[in-house]
Amino acid sequence: MSLKTLLSAVALAFGTLLGTGTAEAAGSSTTINVVGMHCVSCARKVTGHLQAVSETGPVTVDVETGKVIVPSRSQVVPSPRSLWEAVERAGYKPVQLISPMGTFSEKPKL
Repeated sequence: MSLKTLLSAVALAFGTLLGTGTAEAAGSSTTINVVGMHCVSCARKVTGHLQAVSETGPVTVDVETGKVIVPSRSQVVPSPRSLWEAVERAGYKPVQLISPMGTFSEKPKL
């Protein structure tokens, strides 16, 4: 394990333990499994809400599988709760969120 990888893991763990809602993890992304998306219009709506969350990069949506990939724009990972709520605001139901901060099957507390 390289020193950079080790430091990233320590920073992620430290941020998670503090409950700050952010953690440093360069080049990281979050995957959200969403129910109810059926078309390109659905994908655009989810994308718009997710890209409004600070620190998110260009969102990728696969309507067929319901999978949404949200990369971090910087070294700060968006809080899982803010991403989950963005999907809800778009009118869809997230069923699983896999983030550098953990895996969630209900709305995260952080």
